[in-house]
Amino acid sequence: MYHTELHNLHGPHVVHLVRTADTNTMHCQVYNVTACEIEKRAEMDAECPLLGPSEP
Repeated sequence: MYHTELHNLHGPHVVHLVRTADTNTMHCQVYNVTACEIEKRAEMDAECPLLGPSEP
């Protein structure tokens, strides 16, 4: 759920999670894990034409 929200609304939602990380460690952990997953997904999208745009 967090992954989908971050993927669709990444600007504002990421900022919100970073801002709340000071008061809620769980938010910080969710943000870190989600950011890592998004980065991995972006790498996979670049490598596999079926998952997303790819260089010829």
